[in-house]
Amino acid sequence: MGLNVEKDQSNEDNVGNDGDNDQLYELMHDMQGDLNEMPQEFESFFENSGQPLFSGCSKFTKLLAVLKLYNLKAKNRWSDKNFTGLLELLKDMLPNDNELPCSTYVAKKMLCPLGMEIERIHACPNDCILYWKQYKNLHVCPKCGASRYKWKRLDDACEQKKGPPVKLLWHLLVILRFKRLFANANDAKNLHWHVSGRKEDVKLRHLADSPQWRNINKKFPEFGVENRNLRLGLCTDGMNPHDNMSTRHSTWPVILKVYNLPLWLCMKRMYIMLPLLISGPKQPGNDIDVHLAPPVEDLKMFWIKACPVCEEETVDLWLNNSRKNVFMSHQTFLPIDHPYRKKKKTFNGKYETRVARLPLSGDVI
Repeated sequence: MGLNVEKDQSNEDNVGNDGDNDQLYELMHDMQGDLNEMPQEFESFFENSGQPLFSGCSKFTKLLAVLKLYNLKAKNRWSDKNFTGLLELLKDMLPNDNELPCSTYVAKKMLCPLGMEIERIHACPNDCILYWKQYKNLHVCPKCGASRYKWKRLDDACEQKKGPPVKLLWHLLVILRFKRLFANANDAKNLHWHVSGRKEDVKLRHLADSPQWRNINKKFPEFGVENRNLRLGLCTDGMNPHDNMSTRHSTWPVILKVYNLPLWLCMKRMYIMLPLLISGPKQPGNDIDVHLAPPVEDLKMFWIKACPVCEEETVDLWLNNSRKNVFMSHQTFLPIDHPYRKKKKTFNGKYETRVARLPLSGDVI
């Protein structure tokens, strides 16, 4: 495609580099709360954040060391077995009083508070509905009458071990991942690449060069003129995780990709998200759109709540001459008797009498 491989590789290596402490202190600040009301895992997490890796070590805490090592594991695609071997070797190299975990299992358990919440949702075996929201407490599908729990018995051994098979969706919230893209300076810059960094000629190098991309911009002009709006792609395919083609089971991971990014990044694993995992005795079929409702709702929430403070009360204004979207009503943050609240011509032509909402606490979020 005529790309500079050395340049692309250096860009890839620099992406997501947030400094030596991996924004650990920012992360800890976001998680602060009343430790007495937190589960045991969170209490242990905060303890590990301040515990030195070994006596006299001032550079690494127990938590920071594990985060660094686990980041290497993910970046280099080490298996759990290889990572356990590395931890065992490093533990022997360090002083005897070191706090480094000795296995991948212990390391994952220590980092579990950082994991994203997973929602398990039952689905109708005929793909009619999800037992979600208004159907959450039903036991029979209101459209086809199929039982929520009973499938045709696949095999007695499976029944005895795992109970009646149920069609499940594993829903992972992706909004936080998107917010972190914009929080990182390098990532935020790369999200503009499809406009500012792409070479525009008659060749098709990226989805932004395709007619469909232009058609979407024409159909939704308000969306198309804002370069920061995310262009997302959903793709899925089924597989049998048991490595046995005779087993009647399929797992369908739904992958979410960000097409704003450069060619050498948009297909990288760190920018590919898994919002949904469909699991059951048979594949979803043509009615897979029923299963996509949870991630679509997440994306709608992300679209509406552009400001993490104002959320649904975000006030925006489209400027026709400048052809961009701006966020207004900053006067609401001023004292109620501030003179700027009465300057109509200087702002939007109206008196501002509203008061800005207070920032949400971590518990509310």
